[in-house]
Amino acid sequence: MFAIRVEFPATGPTVMTVVGELDIATAPGLAQALMDFASGGARVLLDLRQLTFLDCRGLSVLLAARQRFVASGGDLVLVEVRGVARRVVDLTGSAAALGLAPADTPDRAVG
Repeated sequence: MFAIRVEFPATGPTVMTVVGELDIATAPGLAQALMDFASGGARVLLDLRQLTFLDCRGLSVLLAARQRFVASGGDLVLVEVRGVARRVVDLTGSAAALGLAPADTPDRAVG
């Protein structure tokens, strides 16, 4: 199962929650959802606490989306990056590019 939930709080950034596996089959759906928000200086919190799997295609989508958000003057903040997702990020050395602190350092974006 894979799902993306989007919340629009009255104040603060949009919150997108990813549920399930982010892999070669589901990554295009997340890429499209993120692209819908990646212009005009938008700020999105991407909650990954319910992510159960992350492969290289999913990681690629996260990296490309973060670049697009930052280039447009916005921000894509990954929160609750833990478990298998955090392991993939750490093994690939992608933490800094995703705006995350190293795994052993407490940070606002690491759950």
